[in-house]
Amino acid sequence: MRCCLLALDDAMVKATEPPKEGDRVACPYCHDEYGMIFTNGAWQWAKTEHSMSACWFGRHWGAPFCDSTPQIPVPVGETCLWCEEPIAADDSGVRMPHISLQGTRYAYQHVECFLRSILGSVGHQLELCRCFGGNDDCEPPEMSRREAARAACDLAQSRWRQRYGS
Repeated sequence: MRCCLLALDDAMVKATEPPKEGDRVACPYCHDEYGMIFTNGAWQWAKTEHSMSACWFGRHWGAPFCDSTPQIPVPVGETCLWCEEPIAADDSGVRMPHISLQGTRYAYQHVECFLRSILGSVGHQLELCRCFGGNDDCEPPEMSRREAARAACDLAQSRWRQRYGS
C-alpha cells in the first residue's frame, strides 16, 4: 500500500492541473486496478472487486481484518483452498491472491479454514505434534479437513476465553 502512495506522489509531481472527481492513479507495483481514486475532494484507496488484495465475504466475524479490507459477495460454489469443500451462500471467509507455478489466481477459504492455517491444528495447539517432538499427525483422521479446522478454531477460542475472559 505504500507503493500506491509513492505512485500518487509521483503523479502529483507530474500533474499540470488539479485532480478531478473520478481521476485514478494506478499502482505499477501491486496491481493496476487498485491504486488511488479522487473522490469527494480527496484521494482514497480504489478498493475494487478486481484488485489482487485480500478481501472477506459473508458475515463479519469480529476480526480487525474485516474492518480494514473490502467485503465482496459470497463466492458460492468456489472451492476452499484448505478443505476443498465448496463455499455455500451462508459461509464466511477470505479471498486472497494465490501465486503458484500455474500463475496468479484468487484463492477462497472458509473463515475457520483460514484461521486454522494461522493457529495450527488441535494437535499443534496442544503441543502434541512433531513440531514439539510428539508423534501426533496433527489432524484427527476421523474428521474432514473442515471439521478439523472448526475444532482448531473452537479450541483456540476456548483457550482465549479461559485466559482472558469473555
